[in-house]
Amino acid sequence: MFDTTRLGLGMTAIGAGIVHLGVVVGAPLPVAALAVLVGAAELAWGLACFVRDRVPFARGAMLLALLPPVLWCLLLLTGQPIAVLPALVSTVLDLGIAVVLAISLRLANRPQRESRSWARRPAVQLPVLFAGALLVGALVTPALAAGTAGDFAVPHGEYGHGAHGSP
Repeated sequence: MFDTTRLGLGMTAIGAGIVHLGVVVGAPLPVAALAVLVGAAELAWGLACFVRDRVPFARGAMLLALLPPVLWCLLLLTGQPIAVLPALVSTVLDLGIAVVLAISLRLANRPQRESRSWARRPAVQLPVLFAGALLVGALVTPALAAGTAGDFAVPHGEYGHGAHGSP
């Protein structure tokens, strides 16, 4: 697996973890407890992807990445009130992690035919990582703003003025 793929998985997991932790605010206790566990696990796994040379627990992480989308579906089926955009964004991020891990694990079993040294060059890796960071940020930011955590955020340019701060 390329370093770029491993780092992209880490960024994606951190983004999904932040969205899950943002859902905790104002959620019912069982939903909040699950969101904290899932979010903390995603943050820890994402950071481990950055620190280690290999993706940690790749097979287990692939299966566990499918857990949050299943939990969101169960919450919808039971009629629990949920914020739709955070649920949708975290589902997209988690499914992306599962798909990339499945493809990477499948390709890891195949013999390498050619050297892909061009993919390890910083001139290739940096733009790819930059684009990945922009994509994750572009998904996570509106998801946080659409949840209860976004309701308590101070609007830009109004710090210390208006309803959120002292006059």
